[in-house]
Amino acid sequence: NVFETQPLSTGGLAVLDADEINITTVNNVKIYENSSDTEHNDGQLSLTTLRLFYINSSTRKAIFLHLSKISAIEKKNSLFSSPKLNVKVNGSQHLIVFSFHKSGRDPFHDALADQLRKKNWLHVKKDARVSIPSNIPDQNFTQRAGITGIMKRVESEDLETKKSLTTAFSDLNSLMDKAKEMVELAEKFGEKVKKLDANNADAEEDSQYQELLVNLGISTTNIVSKNTAGARFHEQLARQLADFLIKPLQQKQGIMTLTDAFCLYNRARGTDLISPEDMYSACSMLDRLDLPMQLKQFDSKVIVIQLKSITGDAEIVKRINDLLSLQRTIGVTAVDVANAFNVSVALAKDHLLLVESKEVICRDESVQGLRFYFTIDCFPIQ
Repeated sequence: NVFETQPLSTGGLAVLDADEINITTVNNVKIYENSSDTEHNDGQLSLTTLRLFYINSSTRKAIFLHLSKISAIEKKNSLFSSPKLNVKVNGSQHLIVFSFHKSGRDPFHDALADQLRKKNWLHVKKDARVSIPSNIPDQNFTQRAGITGIMKRVESEDLETKKSLTTAFSDLNSLMDKAKEMVELAEKFGEKVKKLDANNADAEEDSQYQELLVNLGISTTNIVSKNTAGARFHEQLARQLADFLIKPLQQKQGIMTLTDAFCLYNRARGTDLISPEDMYSACSMLDRLDLPMQLKQFDSKVIVIQLKSITGDAEIVKRINDLLSLQRTIGVTAVDVANAFNVSVALAKDHLLLVESKEVICRDESVQGLRFYFTIDCFPIQ
């Protein structure tokens, strides 16, 4: 078998290397080997700068073929069958045939031919990490700090940087070619910021600089877009959201509002933002795609994303009970719950109202605000 296998991410997406960029994706593709059928009757075919990825729609298993192994490609048309793309493999009698049940064969062929011409695999570094010049001191640096200090120390690199920027933004194709260089440039500055003495660095300037990098959209993450994902944009977006949100959700006790998730994800995307409608449509598919999180709406109409490991309302009731047990005599407020669970105050209030609806706790409204106590403490059994 000329293909290799690779596990998918939590969200069911192909895991790319540090030097790899997704170019385009086509759905409803079948694979033949020579003229024989394979188990891959329908799936998603993706082209990156280094590989061809195929994700089987039924088994959700991924296989890939390195572009360096491809010797030739050829388009095949037939009056009574789907358009096909023949791929010849170096040193093998195998002829891989991709059958495109719907449109997309010709643009995919052109994109693949372009990547084979560029031969990006020849330029991949063995160590993908960005190397930092040794003339940047690691310790005992107290004289200059902040972005001003950094810019003075990298003055010798300024000419090369301007040249890269000018070339990269000259046209779209050049921008794609230079994307990796721009990422490395951003990471160089990021590493230099980290090497500043924390006691002497201008924290405000550094914070503004880091925010600038985010706003520029400079990131090593391959962003799902309508251009690359095509008709299955919302499905691919849902899978990327599952990958992106898994850690923030774990830090937020397994639940966060859809608004918080939307802001967090769009900030990471930089300038390539998604709309609230796209976010909602993608999150609505989380459960159907069997991903580890789902969309939920409380009675107050607040919509949240919640890990499936939080089974029903019992987990929330237990957490509120545990917290209230620690301050039984003074009760708890929404702010107390928000601080304890690391969630927003609005979401904390919904948690309290949920537990109240089960008659486990009751409220005390006064000029000092709204507090909740155990019902049994307020109305003891005689």
